[in-house]
Amino acid sequence: MRTLDKLRGEIMYESEANGQLRSRDTGSLAGSEEFRYDAIANRLDFSISKNIQELAESQGALSIAIERSSSSALVIKAAITALEKQIAAE
Repeated sequence: MRTLDKLRGEIMYESEANGQLRSRDTGSLAGSEEFRYDAIANRLDFSISKNIQELAESQGALSIAIERSSSSALVIKAAITALEKQIAAE
């Protein structure tokens, strides 16, 4: 089943044959969930917390990559400045 929310966009739901909700897909990692149930229909886990943890880990890796790129950019900028000074002195 699909729903269209003007604020959040399209959300897709999947159900088991017995009517229990299997998943909710918002198209983003943090908002999507998968559901599991025990034999008497109790919900077992909440995978959204796992998705949020994965998102946080990805954000941390991206921050490290940006920091490394920024450091490299500063080194390159310093090298260019040194070359410009050397050219101007000649």
